[in-house]
Amino acid sequence: MGVSGGNQSAFTGRAALAIIFTGVFTFSAFFVLSAYAPQLRQGTDGGTHALSKGATGFAFLGELLKQSGVDVMAPRGVIPDTTGGVLVYTPQTFSAFEKAPPLDPYQITIIIAPKWETSPDPFRKGWVRKRGIKPLQPVAFELDGTSYAAPLMRAEDKRNIIAEAADAYGGVILNALSSRDIGDIDRLQYLPDDKMFEPMIAAANGQTLIAKLKDAPVYIISDPDLANTHGLATQTRARMTAEFFAYARAGGPVFFDLTLHGIERTRNIVRLMLEPPFLAATLCILVAGLLLALKAAARFGPARATARPFEAGKVALADNSSALIRMAKREAAFGERYADLTRRRIAAAIGAPKGVNHETLDALINKIGEADDFTALADRVKNAGSAGELADAARTLYKRKKEITGEPR
Repeated sequence: MGVSGGNQSAFTGRAALAIIFTGVFTFSAFFVLSAYAPQLRQGTDGGTHALSKGATGFAFLGELLKQSGVDVMAPRGVIPDTTGGVLVYTPQTFSAFEKAPPLDPYQITIIIAPKWETSPDPFRKGWVRKRGIKPLQPVAFELDGTSYAAPLMRAEDKRNIIAEAADAYGGVILNALSSRDIGDIDRLQYLPDDKMFEPMIAAANGQTLIAKLKDAPVYIISDPDLANTHGLATQTRARMTAEFFAYARAGGPVFFDLTLHGIERTRNIVRLMLEPPFLAATLCILVAGLLLALKAAARFGPARATARPFEAGKVALADNSSALIRMAKREAAFGERYADLTRRRIAAAIGAPKGVNHETLDALINKIGEADDFTALADRVKNAGSAGELADAARTLYKRKKEITGEPR
C-alpha cells in the first residue's frame, strides 16, 4: 500500500497558534518583570541590608527599633530628607563606598562595618551559611571633600566581651544596662587607637567597638555582630545597641540605606510605558499591532498577481526608449536620423554602390517608381517641427520605402 504524499506541515494550525501565543506571552512577561525587578525584590537574598532576615542581615535591628517606638524606614527609591534623623549604612564590602556619594557633614550617620563571607542556604530561602571572613581593610568614605579611612583589626579567637565606656557618652549608653556582659563574639573586629576617631564603647581590654569621627556626626560600629540578626540574639547586646541608636538619633527617625545593595526604585522607560498616563497609549499601540497581525494572518480573497515594473525583450526596450524620448519632448530631433536610416535600407535593397554620397543616392532612388519624390519626403521628415508632423511625414516616407523595395504593405 502506498503512502499518500503532499506538502504537509509539521504542526497543525492550533499547535502553531499555541506556540506563537506562548512565545508572545513569555516574552511579554519577561519584559514586564525585568522592568519591575528592582521594585519586586523582597530582600530575601541574605545580604547585609535592612530587608535581609538572614543571620548577617539587619531586619531584626529595624524591628527592634520599631518595638522601641522608633520610626524606621528603608526607602527603595530616593532617600528623603534625613537631616532630622540618622542614616544607617550597612555595606556588603569594604569598598562599597567607592561609588557612593560623599557623606553629608551635617547628617547623623552610622556605618556598620562588614565582616563575614556568606553563601545562600540551599534549603532555606533568605538564610545564609558562613563561608569565611572577609580580608581586613579600612572602611573608606568621603566626607565634605575629605577622604577618611577607619582602620580595623581582628582578634584571632572567640571570646566573651565585657563592654566598657570609653567616654562620657558611652557611659550614658551603658548605664541603662543591667549587665555589661554582651556575650561571645567570634574574631572580634575592633578599631585601634586613631587620632581621627573618638572611642565611645570599648571592650574591657581597650578594643574600641563604637567610635565617632571627630568634628562630624559619623559613627562607626566596628563589628557587624554588634547589630546584625545573629549578634542581637544576646539580650544584653541587643539592649546596648538599641540604647546607642537612641543616643545617636537624638529623637529622630532611622533611615536604612539600600542603594549600596542595588535595591532601589529607579526611573525606567519600560515601567513609564506601563503606568498612567502613558498606559493608555501603550494599550492603543498593542491593539493596533494585534489588528495588523490579524490582517496579515487572514487574507481577504486570493493574492493579486503584480506585473513586472519593466517587461523583458526588444519590444519592451523599444517602448521604453520611445517613452523616454516622448517625456523629453525630443521626437522632432530624430527626423534626420530616421530619413538617413530609411535611405540606407533602400540602398541596401536596390544594391546601390557603397560609398555613394546622399545626393547621388537620392537621385538614384528618385528614378525608381512613379510615386512621390524621395528627396522631398526625406526633407519633410528632416524638417518636421512637431511630433505630429514628424509622424505624418515618417508614415509617408515609410510607404515610399515599401514601394521601392517591393515589401508587402
